Amino acid sequence: MKTVSYSTEAESKPPNSELVWNSLYAFLLSAVLHWTYAADINSWVGQEMDIAWDIVLVAVNRTFEYMLTASAKGIEVVSLKSLSITIARNYFQDRRRKDQRLQRLEFYLETEHGFAGEAVDFVEVVHDQLYKSWLFGKMARIVDGFAPKTRLALLIHVADKLEKDGAFDGEPTQLELAFIDQGMYLREYRYSLQQASDRERASISSLASYGYRRLANELREMLETAEKRERRGRKETDGVH
Repeated sequence: MKTVSYSTEAESKPPNSELVWNSLYAFLLSAVLHWTYAADINSWVGQEMDIAWDIVLVAVNRTFEYMLTASAKGIEVVSLKSLSITIARNYFQDRRRKDQRLQRLEFYLETEHGFAGEAVDFVEVVHDQLYKSWLFGKMARIVDGFAPKTRLALLIHVADKLEKDGAFDGEPTQLELAFIDQGMYLREYRYSLQQASDRERASISSLASYGYRRLANELREMLETAEKRERRGRKETDGVH
């Protein structure tokens, strides 16, 4: 029986053998599963297999697309496995960075010290003032679209956090300004939680917790959409060249 190795021989066109692609799936899955279990991303816990398969499917699809392009341009691919593992690793790292960013965002939203002052802790999440302003604007617009009770609970909860951190002592923070732009004035809610009954506090906390999760999910979807749009733009630019 003739054995064809795509890990060592140069390739100038996509292999047609189903066996080759099936073995590639198995090869990638083993590596990607190891990465996902070691990633330490809270939102991945219990979903490692699904996430690994998603990464593998994307990697194989991109590998095939690259092989088609290489074939059209007469470029030889020395190692199909090396190519696919590199593509998988790059996609894994992009996805991990994005979910780490959102994980930190969720952490600061849900702890007693979230949104402190000028939100200095967000330096780990957003690397410059322009991105921070953009992010807060997106957050405010998302919150503005919540159902009235959920929106009110989240505003009360955020205002209470800001009050405890002394964020209302000076000029409005970027976060506060973003909410003001949407017609939501956090300072109006600064004492609402303190004045609420135990039962009201429990209800506010429950609704706010739901609001935080929904906010994080919608931000994640928004970032994924932006990433896909950016990838399409890069492909179209590459196509022009």
